[in-house]
Amino acid sequence: MTPRAAILLVSGSTNVQSLAGAIANGLYEDKRIFLRSVGAGALNQSVKGLVKARSFISSTRGWDLRVVPSMETVTFHNESGPEDRSAIVLKVEVVEG
Repeated sequence: MTPRAAILLVSGSTNVQSLAGAIANGLYEDKRIFLRSVGAGALNQSVKGLVKARSFISSTRGWDLRVVPSMETVTFHNESGPEDRSAIVLKVEVVEG
């Protein structure tokens, strides 16, 4: 059976505690987690969320995390037309220790 995936869209104003909870809960539910960030502020929130999520799952399950970064192009549609932006995608994997 293929695990379900959760793509979490992260912005510069994303609440870190909420993001960490979403990451941890998704991993507890055996989902594949992807964090998609556009911009430096969003990437910063993603990394902080990963740090907190790692703390949660380490203390409750003894797991560690592995993060695999990649890039993709995301198209935003605004008043002046479509605009392509680069996004950093962080694939989050569990490492059982």
